[in-house]
Amino acid sequence: MELPALREALVELARECGISVRALRGAADAPGLASGPALVRGAPWIVLVASDPVDAQIAALAAGVVRFARPQLDARYLPPAVRDALEREIQRHFPR
Repeated sequence: MELPALREALVELARECGISVRALRGAADAPGLASGPALVRGAPWIVLVASDPVDAQIAALAAGVVRFARPQLDARYLPPAVRDALEREIQRHFPR
């Protein structure tokens, strides 16, 4: 799966899991901000900064989905590329 398609698949998955995905145009909107998951007033969000590389946005999306919706993932069919991205994030945060 191409990186832009993987990013869009992760955006769709996040939204289906009840996570808000917000895009910022770039550094002018929020200097020093990087893509990543956040809690905003107790609600799960994933912020994507347009100036970040696609692979950094994919990592941020995967981190947010793992952090906020991991229990919902086991019962779902996910395309192999999406599942691989999520597994990489799980291994990064929860090494065996």
